[in-house]
Amino acid sequence: MSNMHSASILALYFSTTIIILVLFYHCDGRDSISVRNPLSGIDQTLVSAGNRFELGFFTTEKSNTNRYIGIWYYKLIPRTIVWVANRDAPFLDSCSVFGVAVDGNLKVWCSNGPVFPITSLDHKSAPFNTTLQLLDSGNLKLFEGQKGHVLWESFDNPTDTFLPGMKMNDNMGLTSWIDQDDPGTGNFTFKRDQGVYSIHKRSSVYWKNSESGIMSSIFDVLPINVKQILSDFDTSTDQNNYQSLITRKNNRYVPLPNYTRASYYNNTRILMNSSGEIQFYLLDRGGSSWSLLWSEPSQDSCSVYDACGKFAVCHIKNNVSMCQCLPGFKSASYLEDWRVGQYSDGCDRESIICPNNATDKLHDHRFENMSLMKVGGQVQAFDRAQKEEACKEECLSNCKCEAYSFTEVNVTDRQTGTNAAKCWIWTSELVNFEREYSDDGFHLSLRVPFSPIASTPPYLTENSRRSKKNSKRRYVILFAALVAGAILVFGFTYILYRRRRKDNGKGNHEDNPVRFSYETERQVNDLMDDNDKKGIDVPFYNLDIILSATDNFSDANKLGQGGFGPVYKVIRSFFFS
Repeated sequence: MSNMHSASILALYFSTTIIILVLFYHCDGRDSISVRNPLSGIDQTLVSAGNRFELGFFTTEKSNTNRYIGIWYYKLIPRTIVWVANRDAPFLDSCSVFGVAVDGNLKVWCSNGPVFPITSLDHKSAPFNTTLQLLDSGNLKLFEGQKGHVLWESFDNPTDTFLPGMKMNDNMGLTSWIDQDDPGTGNFTFKRDQGVYSIHKRSSVYWKNSESGIMSSIFDVLPINVKQILSDFDTSTDQNNYQSLITRKNNRYVPLPNYTRASYYNNTRILMNSSGEIQFYLLDRGGSSWSLLWSEPSQDSCSVYDACGKFAVCHIKNNVSMCQCLPGFKSASYLEDWRVGQYSDGCDRESIICPNNATDKLHDHRFENMSLMKVGGQVQAFDRAQKEEACKEECLSNCKCEAYSFTEVNVTDRQTGTNAAKCWIWTSELVNFEREYSDDGFHLSLRVPFSPIASTPPYLTENSRRSKKNSKRRYVILFAALVAGAILVFGFTYILYRRRRKDNGKGNHEDNPVRFSYETERQVNDLMDDNDKKGIDVPFYNLDIILSATDNFSDANKLGQGGFGPVYKVIRSFFFS
């Protein structure tokens, strides 16, 4: 009997333990919820099966009262949030229940009564038949039933972060936070349009990875690694047309391997940050910190899209002005705008290409060759030109042609797989210029009249003209300083000459005191005014003669002393010897 009692107690113990473990799993270690078991309380979370991501309530340092629902990396410090459900509508601290409502939508309930919807699905699922699950990819999926039809998923509704497994399309965008402590909708959005990735600052284009159309592959700055993640490793991507990512490690640039398997990128993320940069991060092997592998636009101002406006080239290394007009162009805005760094209006031609449709003036132009990192604008292919001369003639015969580019290399069209044209002609305003400081850039031939090239240095702008005026002013000041210095040197030289001449004259005067007396009187006469009728009548004598005549000013010859000093008698014969 006692054995049966002991067995019953043991069975009860194991049953209780199993129940506790099951309850513990469903309360603290679960990765999914349904209508019956929401998250109740700010301390309850969902954790993905592989302990990679966590979902729950969170607050920011800026405000402890504003509460958000979000997804972040599990146990990673500092917390890295990848998705926010209510970024523009934070809850009060009285709202602490998150779950699936009977209509199949995600909602948040507050203790004082209000209910806030997270999703607004039209589909009416059967009550108690909808499941929400957090996956190891970081995706939050709402299923009909147990992993049946997907009603909604967070990967289709991102905030500022792109994770491997997502696929960027023309309807998706990553929008930055307001700042690092405010998940609200910020000013910058990263999106794709017709194969071109761009960042918009509010409604204006802020950055592009390339130009659209046939020139897209030439100016593409998007690394293949980032391209693979954004396309969800679409095998149709032509990897040869994209550069391999280069990351800085231990002060050296190291190429990142061009991995094509999605598993290699599990610990990566793409972030549209609040400063306007799209960034590619890799989690270190220890899983404790992030390494920034790539970021655009870079720190220099020229990496921003169309930084200088139309027909203006961006020089990051130019100390005078970041932007300069192309040859034959002038600034389109007031000089004051350029002085304060407002270049958006760009430059205009000083003379139009075809005045009054004067086709006879078409060939009164030549081309300025430039090496560029990038250039944008409406471009057309001219397939028939197999030589550069034919490409040039095609441009000269078209009043709308602003520039052309020709390459001897056979280029393959990404879309058709056939040989692309060697000649490209720009028939609209040229934008997004950035100069290359080597011969490795894209070669463009800009159409300009004969006179600007002959009379205007390349890339001369109103700013550089002002700089040249300042240079002329500096030259005038330098010339004046040189003239003043020459005058001073001449003056000192003349004074020195006069002193030496005077010293040389003293020796002659000692030999002939009578002549000295005459010369001295003549010099004094020269100093007198021309209107004086009477010359000076006081004779001048050498000191040696006076010393001899007064017996070295002996007391025996001293007659007395007055206000002008002592008076001596002299021996007259000394003055006429």
